[in-house]
Amino acid sequence: MDEKPTPAQIHKKLFNYGVVVLLILLGYLWAGKHEAPRSDKELGVMEQMTAPPQVRKPSND
Repeated sequence: MDEKPTPAQIHKKLFNYGVVVLLILLGYLWAGKHEAPRSDKELGVMEQMTAPPQVRKPSND
């Protein structure tokens, strides 16, 4: 097992991993779009995860 894989084999492996990751991501997106959130709390968590982070201004009280 001390022979190095050729660049073509490496690319094929990376491509296969990429396809698997894409399929998983598409599955999550599809499930997320077609599955209604079960509660407002869950919806809030989803919005927090997808919303861009908001910069909090320091309050000078």
